[in-house]
Amino acid sequence: MPVRVHPPYERYALIAGLLLTLGMVAWQTSRVVQRDRALRASNQELAEERDRADAARSAAEAANRAKSLFLANMSHEIRTPMNAILGYAQIMQRRELPAALREPVETIEKSGNHLLHLINEVLDLSKIEAGRMELNKGDFDLGELLSSLSSMFALRCREKHLEWNLAKPAGALHVRGDEAKLSQVLINLLGNAVKFTEAGRVELSVQRDGDRFRFAVADTGQGIAAKNLARIFAPFEQGEEGQRAGGTGLGLAISQRILALMGSELEVDSTPGEGSRFSFSVELPTATGTVTPADEVHWQRVKRLAPGQTLDVLVVDDVVENRRVLAALLGDIGAEVRQAASGVEGLQALTERLPAIALLDMRMPGMSGGEMARQIWNMYGRDALKVVAISASALDHERQSYLDQGFDAFLDKPVRAGQIFGCLAQLLNVQYEYGEAEQAEEKTETDFSAVALPDELRTRLKEAAATANMTRLMQSIEEVETLGEDERRLASHLRDLGGDFALAEVAAVLEQIGSR
Repeated sequence: MPVRVHPPYERYALIAGLLLTLGMVAWQTSRVVQRDRALRASNQELAEERDRADAARSAAEAANRAKSLFLANMSHEIRTPMNAILGYAQIMQRRELPAALREPVETIEKSGNHLLHLINEVLDLSKIEAGRMELNKGDFDLGELLSSLSSMFALRCREKHLEWNLAKPAGALHVRGDEAKLSQVLINLLGNAVKFTEAGRVELSVQRDGDRFRFAVADTGQGIAAKNLARIFAPFEQGEEGQRAGGTGLGLAISQRILALMGSELEVDSTPGEGSRFSFSVELPTATGTVTPADEVHWQRVKRLAPGQTLDVLVVDDVVENRRVLAALLGDIGAEVRQAASGVEGLQALTERLPAIALLDMRMPGMSGGEMARQIWNMYGRDALKVVAISASALDHERQSYLDQGFDAFLDKPVRAGQIFGCLAQLLNVQYEYGEAEQAEEKTETDFSAVALPDELRTRLKEAAATANMTRLMQSIEEVETLGEDERRLASHLRDLGGDFALAEVAAVLEQIGSR
């Protein structure tokens, strides 16, 4: 009889469970492996993304460093020849000149200053974009700044028969902030207000609420169309009137970005045909120290050293024109000036005799002004003589770095006679003799409505002013001069306006002129 063997049925469940467990383990293991692979891929992707971000950040930093280096070089290369142009113009103006030369020399200086202003606007915008524009805060007299601006723009308004008004808080206004940049913003706004206003008034008002000051510049000019309001703060944007008046179209863009550094912004309210109002508010805490007024006009009146005063100066600069400008300005007031073309020559001159002050150019081949200063301090100590840094690269962070290194003062190029004389008085207590304060000349009557010009000549003048063609404008003015006494008076006025690049004012005067 056959024998049948039956497996134990109770083990079926055990075997099935074991197989199921093994399957679950395999499935989980597969999931873990997949997750591990995904995690490794994600980590690799994150690492690659981090590397790309690091590379982009490094590239941006390198680009900013390159841009900063470019700005420093451009500032230096442009300001160096401007130093000679404006320096010699100042020297000639301080001397007795024949009447026929006074006006050309004044024109050279005005034109040079206008070019420098345009260059500075472009460099300012580039400094902002490169993140190199910084605030230089210090104590200053806001009331004095406002009075100075009032004197400047009251004259410009009078020339255009506009009413000028300044409203400011009463009492002392000694505050702490960046005076130069605040002044730059206000000059930009006021300059535009005068430029684009042909009748009525221009006013600057300042209101105080504790440490917060609100500035507003209002005019009764042509106003700005609503569609153009968003464009006026963009770099190089100019409307038709702005193009006719000249300029770079950077004033409002730079002002807006300067105010952003101050934690503020420009606000504008304008109605076409009625005028515009630009305003902003900034924090200006009370000054923490004594405010010493910087009277540039006062120092410009210096004629010579006071009796009994002597002054020994060493000028070190590798550019011969720069040395000669400083030597001539200082020599004219009676200072004894020695010149050196390099840091090595300068150190040799010190072994012969220590001067009271050394003026060192910062960029010189071989030994820089900074290295020369360090050797001076190592050899003679900090108090043996005053050491002043001079540079055509006047970026804010560089200016401060020179003072941090131990220089007694910093002067930027193009040098100003008043700036130098004020620096000498501050550092060495130098005493001067001064010339008489120049009295403001009576302005020639500017009503030319009785004057009539040939139609072709008048048209040519207007076109030259509209297109900022200075050569054609001056040639046409020379033709006006030959037509008679009243025309000579008109030509003189137009030439003065043209010399100041006040082309909008030229156009306004020409509107008074009839045709024949």
